[in-house]
Amino acid sequence: MALSSILGIDLGTAFSNASFIDATGNPVTARSSEGSNTTPSVVYFTENGDTTVGEVAKDLALVEPDRTAQLVKPLMGKDIPAITVDGVDKSPEEVSSYILRKVAQDAVQSSGMEIDGVVVTVPAHFGDVERAATKAAVEIAGLNLINLVQEPVAAAVYYGCARSEEDGVVMVYDLGGGTFDASVISITHGDDGTDIRVVCADGNHNLGGRLWDDQIVNYLSDAFVSQTGYDDEFDPYAQQALRNAAERAKMHLSSRDEDTVALNIAGLPARISLTRETFDQMTAHLLSQTIEITRSTLENAASKGYEVQKILLVGGSTRMPQVTEALKANFPDLPLEINDPDEAVSKGAALCALDIMAGKGAPGENGAASKDSVVHQLQLTGDATPLTIHYATTKSYGVQVLDVKSNRDMVCNLIQKNQQITSGDHTYRVERIFGTNVDNQQTVEVRVYENDEELDLIPIDRDPIKTATFALDGSKLPKNSPIEVAFCLSEEGLLSVTAVEPCSGRNLEFDVQVSNGLTAEEVERIKSDALTVDVQ
Repeated sequence: MALSSILGIDLGTAFSNASFIDATGNPVTARSSEGSNTTPSVVYFTENGDTTVGEVAKDLALVEPDRTAQLVKPLMGKDIPAITVDGVDKSPEEVSSYILRKVAQDAVQSSGMEIDGVVVTVPAHFGDVERAATKAAVEIAGLNLINLVQEPVAAAVYYGCARSEEDGVVMVYDLGGGTFDASVISITHGDDGTDIRVVCADGNHNLGGRLWDDQIVNYLSDAFVSQTGYDDEFDPYAQQALRNAAERAKMHLSSRDEDTVALNIAGLPARISLTRETFDQMTAHLLSQTIEITRSTLENAASKGYEVQKILLVGGSTRMPQVTEALKANFPDLPLEINDPDEAVSKGAALCALDIMAGKGAPGENGAASKDSVVHQLQLTGDATPLTIHYATTKSYGVQVLDVKSNRDMVCNLIQKNQQITSGDHTYRVERIFGTNVDNQQTVEVRVYENDEELDLIPIDRDPIKTATFALDGSKLPKNSPIEVAFCLSEEGLLSVTAVEPCSGRNLEFDVQVSNGLTAEEVERIKSDALTVDVQ
């Protein structure tokens, strides 16, 4: 019997799962209808307009790729379809909504609970665009979003960092099926409660266990051709067989030094041996990328005065022995902890959900827990002191400027990634004065950019989130006339921009909306259609 009526959901690139709090107050992962603790984040669109999500969809991914959507998470917030089926574009948000519905339905069946709401986790590197897309996916799924929680924070809560009486700083090394994140989190205890602070984070949207599978697929296909003399293209069924065999081999090599893969393609049998040593060698370039990101994140934390004391392993791909071996070799002074890496994030989200449900969260509308705030007041089960979570900025935000030294268009970042949001009203505000570019200038165009660079000036290599024009009513300003620009990032993650021409007092104020996200009208239209679709 479940204690909480709110689910914690880890919406993953390769696998997703949901957890709830049982009657004893412990987090439990809901089993899928197929009997697993995780569900492949794969959606198959049937010819009658319904969907199949999970294991069956994964088996169909290569056989019917035109009807199967997978690896959708990196596409969240991008203005491109995740898949086009029967001439109809399916957005990443819509596809993700079917995954959310599947794990929620299975959780109801598994736990016997009725769901009042969900807490959904997002990667630390997600910015406003991706967060807005995740919120839209939850709404399209017809679920009540209580909060978004960063994955490393959820993992740290599950690992018990907040319940320890000792202060500490931990690194969360999160290697999932499709993405990698490295985050440093500080936990401090005081008379007013416990603070969890995200110090800094970095990651790679496209680096995950799927790439390790690809290396095995290449190895098996080459070995098969060598053994059998097969000289034709591998059809979709053969590709699926290779993919399934690769995933099993990777899992077996987590507990064995060698695995034998039996294949039968086009009537040609083959037995292929793969040692862990060979597997580690051919994936070393992938693992080294995670080590370098981890190292740079640790150095970033150290520059801010934080010394990490241990590394928490999260994500199913951390079960590979090569991960722990590399971390021990590169960071010998940092102990490693691994506990339910596939489920730690959703279980941590469920613990957060319990406290939010109990009304112990930061006040929001009508006194309810604040939804998607930068600082959340939580109280863990059995702990009498409040827990406050402080998030850092996940992206940099700037305006397009002309660099007079190089005469190049650049982005000047007013807000930089990994800045702590510590003001009393839970906002981050920065002001900067710029000058007009030419004599007799009549308009100033404010172009706002989002990026991942922790630098003041960078070349323009990102699409603008929003472009707005500040009309100066025909005034002819001399060159270098001051224009005051202010950025304010609110606790809801909404960026407000103010531009003022101080001589006349004329000004422009606007909230930066996600330019390539779905509008409220589009979300409502997709939701209306999607909720008529059966999800199996």
